[in-house]
Amino acid sequence: MGADFLEKKAKQFTKLWDKAAVELRRPTLLTRQPECAERSALAALTSTIKLTVGQHVLVRLAGDDVVALAGHDEAARFIDAPDAIVDALRGCNGVMAGTVQEVHPESGTVSIKLGRE
Repeated sequence: MGADFLEKKAKQFTKLWDKAAVELRRPTLLTRQPECAERSALAALTSTIKLTVGQHVLVRLAGDDVVALAGHDEAARFIDAPDAIVDALRGCNGVMAGTVQEVHPESGTVSIKLGRE
């Protein structure tokens, strides 16, 4: 039972490159999200759902229109959504988080900021 016997019976291992760790350190991993951040637009209220400042909504593409959902119901529809917002939504698979910035009850509109805080 010498040292050579123990070396022969010990489990062998091979050194591998951790490709997942390299992928996580890649500088272009999250390039889509910064494009999607810090955009806001005006939307017209479409239902009786009351939106409040700071409320989180889901913004998504519905055909050629951009709508904001509160829960499962459509709460607002964007008025002439800028091409930059539509392109950002398409880059994020048509769905993005949004936050209500301002509510204008007189005109029935809200200002919604797209992207995460």
